[in-house]
Amino acid sequence: QPLADTVRREVFFRGLYTFSGLALAPSGHLYAASVFTGEILEIAPDGTLVRKILEPDGWLPPFPTGNPMGLAVGADGTLYYTDLDLAWDGLSIGPGPDGKVRRIRFGADGTPRPPETLLDGLAFPDGLGILPGSLGPTGDPVGAGAGSS
Repeated sequence: QPLADTVRREVFFRGLYTFSGLALAPSGHLYAASVFTGEILEIAPDGTLVRKILEPDGWLPPFPTGNPMGLAVGADGTLYYTDLDLAWDGLSIGPGPDGKVRRIRFGADGTPRPPETLLDGLAFPDGLGILPGSLGPTGDPVGAGAGSS
């Protein structure tokens, strides 16, 4: 027996070219990343855009702020993301040789600060998670590793 007779498609949010990562923000909103456009957006539960957390210059990779894939949020609200380091060779776009783990901290007023690189030289870092107690006293990952294949 089929599990369903029909499938009804619903669109939660229009305005992000490629969803590549989602994480729950401390506010109850969602952070959503697009690996292709290099953006990270904050989206309310009703699907409206709250703000852009990361918006790179230009429209084709490579972007100085990277190409966010996996997202995770630390207990202090810091947003971490894996960066595939996409490269454009004139014919195609693909993962570059220098994937990274980056973080975005927020000011006291909630304004996102520029991304900081924590790890680099990773091959295809496509996932990220934070275990309780895995961040050191400065907020840096202890024994950090990102999903690389």
